[in-house]
Amino acid sequence: MPVETGEVRRTVNKIRTQVRGVKNFIKRNQPRWQVAPADVTPEAVKESIDYNDILQNVYETRKFTGLMTSLIVNSLKYSVGVMEG
Repeated sequence: MPVETGEVRRTVNKIRTQVRGVKNFIKRNQPRWQVAPADVTPEAVKESIDYNDILQNVYETRKFTGLMTSLIVNSLKYSVGVMEG
C-alpha cells in the first residue's frame, strides 16, 4: 500500500516474544534420563542408576541449558537451524 502524506508506519516485532516464549517453555523443566537395565540382576540395576547419575552430572556441569538457548533460537529463526535441531 502506498504511504499517504503524514502517515507513519511502524513495524511490530512479534518474533522476539514468540522465540522467548518457546525458549522459556522448553527450558522450564530439566530433562531426566532413565537408563533401563539390560537385565534384572542387582548389578545391572545399580549400573543403570550410576549411568543416570553420570548423565545428570554431565548435563549440570557442562551447562547444557546455555547451549540449548542458542540451538532453540537458531532453529526458530533460521531454516538451517531446524535441521540442526
